[in-house]
Amino acid sequence: MPEAASSTPPAGGRDEAPAGAGDQAKPRAWFSRVVDRLGGKNPDSVWLACLFALLALTTTALVLGYETETGRAWFYRPQWSKRTFDSVMYVGSGIGLATLVGFALLRRFPWFQRVRRARWWGVTSKLLVALLVFAMGLNYFYARRAASSHWVHFHDTYHYTLGPKYYDEYGYFWHYKCTLEAAPARAIPNKSVVRDLRNYEFTTAGKIREPRRCEAMFSPERWEEYKRDIELYAKYDIRGPIHDLGYNGTPLHAVIAGSLVNRFELSYATLAGLGLIDVYLICVMLFFVARSFGWRLGLAFALVIFTAVVDRYGVIGGSVLRWSWWFALGLGIVALKDQRWSLAGFWLVAAAMLNVFPLLFLFGACVALLGECVRARALLPSARRFVVAALVSTLALGVLSVSHARGLGNYRDFFEDMRVHEDGPPVEGTRGKVRHEKYPGYGVGLKFIFMYRGKHHDKSKSFSRARLTEEFREIKPLVQALGLALTGFAALLCLRLRPFEAAILFGFTAFYGLLGTVHYYFACASLLVLLWYRRVAAPGGMLLLIGYFACNTLAHAYLHHVGSTRVLYNTLLSSLWLVYLVAVLVYLSRETGWGARLASLLAASAPAAEPTLEPASSPATDPAPDPAP
Repeated sequence: MPEAASSTPPAGGRDEAPAGAGDQAKPRAWFSRVVDRLGGKNPDSVWLACLFALLALTTTALVLGYETETGRAWFYRPQWSKRTFDSVMYVGSGIGLATLVGFALLRRFPWFQRVRRARWWGVTSKLLVALLVFAMGLNYFYARRAASSHWVHFHDTYHYTLGPKYYDEYGYFWHYKCTLEAAPARAIPNKSVVRDLRNYEFTTAGKIREPRRCEAMFSPERWEEYKRDIELYAKYDIRGPIHDLGYNGTPLHAVIAGSLVNRFELSYATLAGLGLIDVYLICVMLFFVARSFGWRLGLAFALVIFTAVVDRYGVIGGSVLRWSWWFALGLGIVALKDQRWSLAGFWLVAAAMLNVFPLLFLFGACVALLGECVRARALLPSARRFVVAALVSTLALGVLSVSHARGLGNYRDFFEDMRVHEDGPPVEGTRGKVRHEKYPGYGVGLKFIFMYRGKHHDKSKSFSRARLTEEFREIKPLVQALGLALTGFAALLCLRLRPFEAAILFGFTAFYGLLGTVHYYFACASLLVLLWYRRVAAPGGMLLLIGYFACNTLAHAYLHHVGSTRVLYNTLLSSLWLVYLVAVLVYLSRETGWGARLASLLAASAPAAEPTLEPASSPATDPAPDPAP
């Protein structure tokens, strides 16, 4: 429970100004109140806030200084390649791994404990770790896009700017058709190959253009504005995006992003400015995590995000509100840890309504609270506040989601869009029309381990997707059973875990084991680092924290020396995470006692021996009873 208020100042804080200090005491008292409210009981809150604020402001200065005019940054930025960017992340992950290993070895010696208590050690360690996090954060936010011709990700902003901006007019399925009608034929000729969003099949631009129906959906002023926006994208990237899968934001994302984007006239500069919103959201989330979990684990979490091979800010960085779900999910975990149940219910519901799959993390928290209520044999106030806040938030955000466009039809269209998105177009297989198994080259998850055939390297792209789908269908039930077993065991452990731990464990296990999707959504895997809060002092917790960094560094090593991203994500990283997840489940099963309980249950389920006419043995010769579990 939250700590009671104390009459003494918090550690690291300042005493009140003495009487007679005059007006100088007022600014100091005002500043102290702001710091206390922002940082709570954590004396490190001020420098942590300065660290992440400096990171966000430095990124802003670089973007506004070099990225608001077409071509300006190309002449002034250093010659930075994608390989350089990945190499910097590789080095950062390796430094983090080496630091953890060194610390784990040194802390075994008594002399090192004396060194740790010295003031110079605390200041030096904070400074060095903060510098590493700052450097990796700057590389993460800016250098990846600096390796391209523009910091603005035009391919993604085409979908996540125009999609929500004109959501009221054409929803999900007419996005590409209206683009083709508004774009001049010289930008997208009729013979160009495009995707039909109604069924995800490829066709030609001319077939989708006719008959022309989009202009009737717009007012005259709105249609002219739309054509100007299409002309903007036609200067940079318009043919590439219309091969993709359209705008797939939830109705809540559409209303929030649409309200924001509609306030500005789109230009190169405004797109760069809008792309900075995600930078600020991530930095704010990282500050609250570090404030709540302590600077050591908080900065380790930040370092994992900034060096994660699974994300790399390359696919959706430099776009608009693509990380809003990550911001909400992170704050939800922080609220659970701080036992602020109403806030936790709101943020987890918001994350789920912004990107659906965070609903798994919400369910994990519910399982933990259910376990607490069962043990107490009562409905605890924490569970009641969490559930009430979640229900009220669902209602309020749901009303906001249907307050525009087609009302309740927004969700009907969204679920239909998700159905098409999941199934994909039918293709001709050996058994007639079949649908491809979802197999993105940058997908991560349990199922991808079992789809490897050794023929999907960049030099061997001729392997039939239809054949792979048919082969995988033969073992798909076994893969699904394994995913359900992992998820079910995680749910069992959640009954004995704290709510924030249960949310992380169940959310990741179900997402990895049952769904599996494109790699950038697995930024949420970084939350596994927070499982070791309070456990990192034990050898097992430190070993598993090191293990997560080791998985990331090994994946970076493969990317650096081999470079096949399909093998990296589909096979190597998916396999490493399976091993790591099993180790986590085994460790937590021992800690919670479920491992011993299950072993005892299995041993007790053996059939009883048949009665015999032999006399009972004497107590002296009877075997000792099994110890109680």
